[in-house]
Amino acid sequence: MYGPVHRPVRGNPYAGSRQARSRPLLVAGAVLIALLLVGGGVFLVTRGDGDGGDGAEAARTPSPHASGTAEGDAKPARPEPSASAPDHWAKDVNGERKPGEAKVWRALNTGAVPGNGASLHDVWTVGGTLVQAGYKDITAYRVADGSVAWSVEAPAKICDTPVNPTPDGKVVIAYKAGTSENAKCNQLQMIDLRTGDKGWHKELTEHSIMDSTLIVHLAISKDTVLVGQNMMAYAYRVSDGKHLFTSKKEFKGSCYPEDVAGGARLLEIDSCGVSAPKPFSQLKELDPETGRVKWRYVGKKGVSISKVYSVDPVVVTLKDREDMDHWTVVALDDRGKLRSRLKFGSHVFEECEGSGDSGRGAQNCSGAAVGADRFYLSTEPKDGSLGANRIVAFDLGSGKVKWASGSGSYQLQPLRAEGSGKKAKVVTYARAATGKAGRTVRFGPRGGEPEVLLKHPAAAAKVESGMFAATTLYRDGRFFVAPSRLDGNSYDDEPERSRLLSVGR
Repeated sequence: MYGPVHRPVRGNPYAGSRQARSRPLLVAGAVLIALLLVGGGVFLVTRGDGDGGDGAEAARTPSPHASGTAEGDAKPARPEPSASAPDHWAKDVNGERKPGEAKVWRALNTGAVPGNGASLHDVWTVGGTLVQAGYKDITAYRVADGSVAWSVEAPAKICDTPVNPTPDGKVVIAYKAGTSENAKCNQLQMIDLRTGDKGWHKELTEHSIMDSTLIVHLAISKDTVLVGQNMMAYAYRVSDGKHLFTSKKEFKGSCYPEDVAGGARLLEIDSCGVSAPKPFSQLKELDPETGRVKWRYVGKKGVSISKVYSVDPVVVTLKDREDMDHWTVVALDDRGKLRSRLKFGSHVFEECEGSGDSGRGAQNCSGAAVGADRFYLSTEPKDGSLGANRIVAFDLGSGKVKWASGSGSYQLQPLRAEGSGKKAKVVTYARAATGKAGRTVRFGPRGGEPEVLLKHPAAAAKVESGMFAATTLYRDGRFFVAPSRLDGNSYDDEPERSRLLSVGR
């Protein structure tokens, strides 16, 4: 099972404005800011003319978290267009399509947005719907035409969501305990993505500054959601909210939970030896039901385990704590042992395509796809942040390069791996740019010239290129892209008002 991975592109003016995670600041904040005790509130659910489908299927592209991000709540919010209003833009674009171009639909934001804008969060696919977490809503769109199947309104700003749902299509989201910019992110709500029905609600408890809820991170594996609270992590059963286990400090190495990742495996990243001359990290796989440590990978001193590209197989980034520009990618085996270290050679890459941490979770790292024992990574553009680049395919067994290919003047981003063995392929987004529509293409087992799967309509180029590709995914022959943020000062016909764009036959 896979979940979408958020991909803030190079040149995204919003990427640098997010609040990065900082342990010292969190601890200080926990001391200085009093917890706002606000009730859980009520979720309001509105539905379309369908039931939102049944059965759950997670989408793949190795998804935007913005935990603890200040959204400028003090600025006035402007009313949004009605969800039932016809989208004349999409009708016009489809009417202007040239031969061979695919059809489009888009979703406009319909909720009030703060003057400084608002972050969008994860996207999940369930049955025939695509479900997106917005500023204060979870909305399901029918994949076929973009119509709204259901929408759930949160009492306050959503502050974190998990990359993956449960196998039966349930998620747990976190929202703030009030409208204040400094309100804690301590409200959990379970939602059934198949129907939009809400399940249990829980308010997180702070026992000390060790488990502050100023920022939390969520990860789901099987029927367990792991909630990272500063230097501790608490696991709950998604189906009924029962507390399962607590992950806390390990005295050997003085290791504290720092971040979490979910999917086929439940992983925890620990920060160790914080007060030592050279702190380090360790990665653990936890049993989702008991919290038992199945294996642990202990990194070298002075090196951080930064991001998780994949949990099955395990592929992570390592970063030098003294030189944050120095990083690499390693693959681990099923026992947590080092399997390979990617050999970059002359190719130049940026971790997460240069988007940095930006306050996001461990799994929100763009520019890569994993499958069929291969790892696909997009290079840094040679001609600037919006220039052309290449896709490089690595063998995860040896870490060696299998092939490297480009596609004319397009900037490329891997979406998902397909096939196995000698038939391994990678579906890739050739990004839209000013005056040039994007494409969805597929590279074969040896790279070379890609096959064009979808020609995005030229008439949609302005909106598509203005969405900054924070979230991209490809499912059942259809491409989806969503921005990282909504602009609270834009108007209905501007790209910043669009929260989702779909291209397909």
